[in-house]
Amino acid sequence: MTQQLERASAAEHGLRPRAVLDFLDDLDQELHSLMIIRHGKVLAEGWWAPYGPEQVHLIYSLSKSFTATAAGIAVAEGKLHLDLPLLAYLDDLADSAAGDRIRKLTVRDTLRMATGHLEDTLWRSFVADPHEPLRGFLGIEPDHEPGSVFAYNNTATYAIAAITQRVTGETLLDYLTPRLLKPLGIDQAHWTAYPEGRQLGYTGLHLTTESIGKFGELYLRRGRWGDRQLVPAAYVDEATSALTPNQQGSTPDWQQGYGFQFWRSRYGYRADGAFGQFCLVLPDQDAVIVMTSAAFDAQSILATVWQHLLPGFSQRPLSGADRDADALAERLATLTLPTADQAADAAAEQPYGRPPEAEDAPRPDVHVTGVESGDYGVWRVSLTHSDPMLPPETPYFDLVAAADRWLETTVELPGDRELRLAASGTWLDDIFRLDLVLVQTPHRMTLWYAPSTGGTITEWVTAPLPGTSLFGLALPRALTL
Repeated sequence: MTQQLERASAAEHGLRPRAVLDFLDDLDQELHSLMIIRHGKVLAEGWWAPYGPEQVHLIYSLSKSFTATAAGIAVAEGKLHLDLPLLAYLDDLADSAAGDRIRKLTVRDTLRMATGHLEDTLWRSFVADPHEPLRGFLGIEPDHEPGSVFAYNNTATYAIAAITQRVTGETLLDYLTPRLLKPLGIDQAHWTAYPEGRQLGYTGLHLTTESIGKFGELYLRRGRWGDRQLVPAAYVDEATSALTPNQQGSTPDWQQGYGFQFWRSRYGYRADGAFGQFCLVLPDQDAVIVMTSAAFDAQSILATVWQHLLPGFSQRPLSGADRDADALAERLATLTLPTADQAADAAAEQPYGRPPEAEDAPRPDVHVTGVESGDYGVWRVSLTHSDPMLPPETPYFDLVAAADRWLETTVELPGDRELRLAASGTWLDDIFRLDLVLVQTPHRMTLWYAPSTGGTITEWVTAPLPGTSLFGLALPRALTL
């Protein structure tokens, strides 16, 4: 059974409930969960329906910080050495090295995003050799000397993940489970692999909100959990320092320096993933703030944290906050994404706006073929698809939807995989609107079905990263470690 963090009163631990309410009021981005931890105790937590506390959530590049942690443990065990060249662990691929710079590239410089390249090499690496992307990466000579410039490079993390898995003889999750995850009481996780058996490292990890919070709390305690030092304190200190300058970042919290797969922030540091997956560690406040989201302006979320939550922390317990505490408890218990019955209200339909990239994303090849009414305001919706991740003999699936609430359907897929969807739908004149949330990811879509023509218009609200199909986001049925 998952071991939970202790829950406690926000006011008693110096967090003003009004500060959290103001934060929620001022948000202009779509959050899926929020957890605020201080002094090792959860003071505030909430999930926007249909998301919930037991669901894992794809955390995208927040995965990188777990990869760096696995590497740090391997260093402590003498299996990996920071100042050796990357090629020391990839000797079978040495003939792929493009030149002297890539040959000199060390594990340390790879960890701190200072490979010498000026841009991400992920796409080029995978196109150059789809069967062994490491060979493709080694074939791209850095533009500058390793260690000299910052460039956010997903293939760098992929390489760290690969050599860590090589030297340990285990996948990242298998290696981390007894050393990190089990001691933290984390018993649910999944990490996407490519090729088979090599977990990606740079993305693909799925965890619950509380599991992310425990990870942040471990780093806040400099790698110590109870009476066990799970990660060396010196490694934690180095990993979370500003090792590589990145003043060329486009927004303030992306200009504060980069460590071993951790970002420095204007306040504290963070593990950080696409669409606003955040684990903020605030040593001065003895606090950790976790958020999962579908944000298209991550800086806006951080600015709202700095504006409202940061000054909401006090050095002493607070009194006279009972009314705000009750209001906050009610607010956190009733959070929800807009349901279909709010679709007639244009502001509620897209309350957070729509990311520009969603306009250009390939439309999901999913179509409604019929809608049947049922009891208690529930609709049975039939859909068809032509997804390349699925065999042609399974071209359809059914789900249930309601206008005023989210209903979940699990689509069983070949290979012991499943896709968990939550749906809300209603008729708007002669058009049926269906909102679909992929509840183990940040992503959702909207479908408009016209029975008179049989046509469906399908659009991502938050589109997955390029190259990912709807059913490519499915997970194994069993996620227990």
